[in-house]
Amino acid sequence: MSQLVSAITQLNGHLRSFPCRVLAYRESVPTGLCGSYVSLSGAGTEHIVGLLSHPLGWESLSRALDHDSPRHEPRGLVEGACELGMIVADAFKRRLSIGASLTIGLPLFADGMVSSGRQIELQAADIALGSNLVLLVLFSQLAQDLAPRCGSLRPAGGEGVTRNPNP
Repeated sequence: MSQLVSAITQLNGHLRSFPCRVLAYRESVPTGLCGSYVSLSGAGTEHIVGLLSHPLGWESLSRALDHDSPRHEPRGLVEGACELGMIVADAFKRRLSIGASLTIGLPLFADGMVSSGRQIELQAADIALGSNLVLLVLFSQLAQDLAPRCGSLRPAGGEGVTRNPNP
């Protein structure tokens, strides 16, 4: 989480309207927020970076993004949230030691409750991004949690191959 926070606090070098400061760390995600999620995955690790806020916060953030990085037409709430999510995920990827081997997924916009499985670590921080309150969320799953669970592999052809437990 510290690398993600460091990545987002340094965005104002490229996007002047987005100075960032951490207000508090959390252990859960409150209801009533919407935002974008972007995955970073590679051999041995998977992360999902989320930025959550209220709809009015996203409208303000989208306008700030239009100001800092203008396009031929203004961004909508969803487009702005997804683009900002991609910017943050890319900045986070560059800070990780294995970042070059990670692939960034497509951004997804979600409205409503967020939850994860037991084997996925959740870290969250309330941040001030520009003049808006945003919840920065990081879901992580490490190599030991990504290993196959049943002891069998299924190749693309469809027939199962059972692993020998005593090689």
